[in-house]
Amino acid sequence: MKNCAFGVLLLTLMLVVSSPAATDAPGNTVSPAKPLVSNYSTAVTVSKSEDTAAQNLHFEVVVTARTGSFPPVVEGFLEVFDSKGLIVSCDVQTSSRGKTLVYDFDLSPSYLPKSRFSFKASSLAANGNAAADVVWFHLNDYVSPKGSL
Repeated sequence: MKNCAFGVLLLTLMLVVSSPAATDAPGNTVSPAKPLVSNYSTAVTVSKSEDTAAQNLHFEVVVTARTGSFPPVVEGFLEVFDSKGLIVSCDVQTSSRGKTLVYDFDLSPSYLPKSRFSFKASSLAANGNAAADVVWFHLNDYVSPKGSL
């Protein structure tokens, strides 16, 4: 897996980290019915991973700025939860396609119910204070029941 070596991370980081529940994220929530919030719109596609042996799902998240440009600092995060809490949180590499940012990663369907992706865009406001927009969604919202496509 090219962006987030999730399989390796699970094997090496099997630490359960205390964290707020997966529903307690700050920022704006997007969903298939509500893809536009704040200054950004999102498009999420889900397909079967190229690694057919693992039977993972491949997510592609496309973020578009309504203003046509992004602030200097943009970040994508994948947070993977199981029934006991957070398993791993990692950055997802950004690639750009014209005026959009693209994040892609693979995930096992067994971790879908509480896992989420977050996008954060940070800059300095005119008064010199830090300003940030955070957009997030539950991965399960983009997959049909039982993790099937």
